[in-house]
Amino acid sequence: MKIEKYKKLKDSKYELYFDNGNKLILYEDVILKNEILLKSDITTLDLTNYISDNVLYEGYYFLLGKLNYKLLTEKECVDILKKKDYSSDKIDRVLELLKKNNLVNDELYAKLFVEQKIISGKVGPNEIRSYLEKRGIKFNFFESFLKKYDIFVETNHLNDYLDKSIKINKDSLFVFKNKFRQKMLKKGFNMDVVNAVLEGVKINEEEDALKMALKFYKKYEKNDNAFYLVRNALFNKGFKIEVIDIVLDKIKTQ
Repeated sequence: MKIEKYKKLKDSKYELYFDNGNKLILYEDVILKNEILLKSDITTLDLTNYISDNVLYEGYYFLLGKLNYKLLTEKECVDILKKKDYSSDKIDRVLELLKKNNLVNDELYAKLFVEQKIISGKVGPNEIRSYLEKRGIKFNFFESFLKKYDIFVETNHLNDYLDKSIKINKDSLFVFKNKFRQKMLKKGFNMDVVNAVLEGVKINEEEDALKMALKFYKKYEKNDNAFYLVRNALFNKGFKIEVIDIVLDKIKTQ
């Protein structure tokens, strides 16, 4: 077969017209790699190889479109191509091409991700590790980066969370600490660091209990068992019995 003419299309593609009336759309990369336009004759075997290469670049450009919006790990690329029914061999070839052009780099991905999370302080080191490992990045790829998230950095981020949480707190000290601890553990902070930060927390329980008791009393004051209901409500909030008795006495004497 001979190429009679070719036409440039969008998305780095060309349409080739053969002397037997057949047409074939190939990526520019395939044409350049195989020097197709310089060949006087193309065999059936050549054509088979071109089509195989074209499938490779189809996967490459498909992933490139996604990489324009966000970084991907090797595992994420593999999962995407598997959904498009790419064989393991073709997936390996696409990944090789992406890595050759430095478009997929798990170590760089890990470095940038860890640095971003350390700066933001929204999650702890355990969540970072879990996130990266789920995306197929080996621990040795990000171990050195994660060491920068040391106990001092973690403590600072936890203190920021703590200050904000105390300002909006409506619970007893016991309940507050439990809720804060569980919330921070879910965010991937270390238990020992969380507990150390909570050690110094002081809350004026009597003052908070009185504010809450007045709200509950206003709600139940028309009920004959108003004080009983207020007592239960405060107890459910985690306040100690002796604190509850003190604030209820204050309300009774008002």
